[in-house]
Parts: sequence; structure tokens; C-alpha cells
Amino acid sequence: MSRARRQFEALAPGFHAAASLARAWRQAEIDTGNLARRELAPLQQAYDQRLKQLVLMLDARYADPELDESDRHTLSTYLVEATLDLLEHEDDPEIGAIFDRHDDILDDIEDDRHHDMTPAEFQEYVKDNYGEDIDDDIEPGSPEAARLLDYLQQEKSELDEARQHKLSAELEKRNIEGKRHEAELAQALDELILELGNMKAGEGMDELLQQATAATAQRDLARLIEIRLELERRGIAGHVSEKKLATYNKVIKEEVQTLELEISWHESELRNDLPDIAPGPLTPPLLLQELNKHIGETREMVAEIDEELTALQDVHKLKAWLRRSDEPGGPEAGGSHG
Repeated sequence: MSRARRQFEALAPGFHAAASLARAWRQAEIDTGNLARRELAPLQQAYDQRLKQLVLMLDARYADPELDESDRHTLSTYLVEATLDLLEHEDDPEIGAIFDRHDDILDDIEDDRHHDMTPAEFQEYVKDNYGEDIDDDIEPGSPEAARLLDYLQQEKSELDEARQHKLSAELEKRNIEGKRHEAELAQALDELILELGNMKAGEGMDELLQQATAATAQRDLARLIEIRLELERRGIAGHVSEKKLATYNKVIKEEVQTLELEISWHESELRNDLPDIAPGPLTPPLLLQELNKHIGETREMVAEIDEELTALQDVHKLKAWLRRSDEPGGPEAGGSHG
């Protein structure tokens, strides 16, 4: 067997595996997109409608004399978070006005978040958010800590900008190479499709030509080459030159790289959506599984907010709810959206 044919035999299995997995990811994207439009979108719309009703009701209760300053502080915090969630999905002037009435609380939230940290927690916060190791004797909330955070934020912004510039250049280069590869792939496919299409049906040909039709629909270059080489082996078609097969091998190798990049992109997108998922392989079925889980959680949140719309009309229940909101793990706004 020639060098080009040995190389093809080595490349083909990897091509088939990558192509099959990429097709599975694409189909999973289609299936989850259809399910999201059919089930998740109406639930999210229902949640937003109810959250708006709750925000309007709670904002109207803000001046209730039964609420003390602590209650109002917690209520403002909730309203800011809830309005930000709603405004992310729709520019609503009524909700925007409520945000403007309560947005002073944002500075308090940020200040409280740092003041409430221990030096060790602040050190961990800086490490997690900026990747920097700092002394554990810096007092959270102090002027020194504020200057440090300003410096690190500016440094991070400059680094992010440089990375974005580098990424843009890399994407442009990959786009140019991708267009060249697509042209070479299309040419190789066209050549094989034309050659196989000109062959007449006959003994042993019908099944192979049916397979060629299926491979053509999937742009499966390796399978078309396998069929072409099988026809040569049977004496039905002429010899495929080593030069031509070497050209096809180059295109196949590049296509495998392209497919692997696509698969990696799908995996990284899913990993970003599921930051707390246990380490392990990310597979296309997991995409649908997680969407169904998200749909269930959203359905539960719609039911929960329906209960709140009724219960929180009672000021005593409202005060108890605000106390729970002020505790770790208490009620949060916008938890169903991803």
C-alpha cells in the first residue's frame, strides 16, 4: 500500500469520529433550541410578567409605616436586583423609574460586601477575581483596599482589551484560512460527486451509490473517498492517483482540525453555562438534560412568585420575607434566567 493510502487509512477513523460527534452537537443545538422556544420561552415570559407585578407591588409598599429602616434597606436591595434582571430583557420605563429610585443602594451593597469580609476572605476575593496574591493584613473596606481594587480593575481592563485585540487578529486569520479550506473541501467534494455520479448503476453499484448519496448530503469527504477506492478495488473505476489522494488527505486533516475546534466550542459553551458541573466529559445529551432541568426550575420559580404575589400583600408576611431575604440563601430576584 502506498504512503498516501496508508495515511488515508490512518486519517479516516478520526475523521468519521469527529464528524459524527460534531453532527450530534449540531442536532442537540437544534433540539434544545426548539425545546427552549416551545417550553422555556413562555415560562420565562410568565416569570418576567409576575416579577414585574411583584416589583410594582413591593415598590408601592416601600413607604409602609410598618417597615423599619432595615426592612427598607433589604427591600431596596431586592428591587434593584429585580429591576436589573427585568431591564436586561426589556427596556421598560416603568421598571427603569423604580430602579432609579433605589439605585443608591448599589454603593451600599458594594461597600457592605467588602466591609463584611475578613482579611483572609478579601485576599481570596482578590485572588479569584484578579488572579493576584496580596498580603492578608489589608483591611477590607479601607482606603488602601479601595486603591488596590481600583488599580487591579484598571489593570484587568487593559489586559482584557489587549487580549480582545489579539483574539480579533487570531479570528481574522482563522477566518481567512477557513474560507480557503472551505473552498478546497468544496472542490474535493464536487470532484468525487461528479465522478461517482457519472458511474452507471450495475451489479454491486446500487448500494455503494446510495451510500455515496448519503455521504454527499453530510459532506463526508472521507466516506466518498472510501467508496471511490472500493470501486477501484472492484475494477469498476480507474486508479486514484497518489497526488490526488495526497491532496484529499490534506483537506481531510484540516477538516478534522475544524471539526475538533467546533466540538471544543460546544463543550466550552456548555461548561460556561454549567460552572458547577463535576469534571468529566461533556456530551450532546447533557445539553438537553440541562435544559430540561432549567425548564423545571423555571416552572418552580413561576409557582413560587405566584405565591409571593398573594402572601406579600400581608405586611407581617412581607417583613418575615425580607428577613429571610437578608439571610444567606434567602430569596433572590431573577434566579430563573441564564
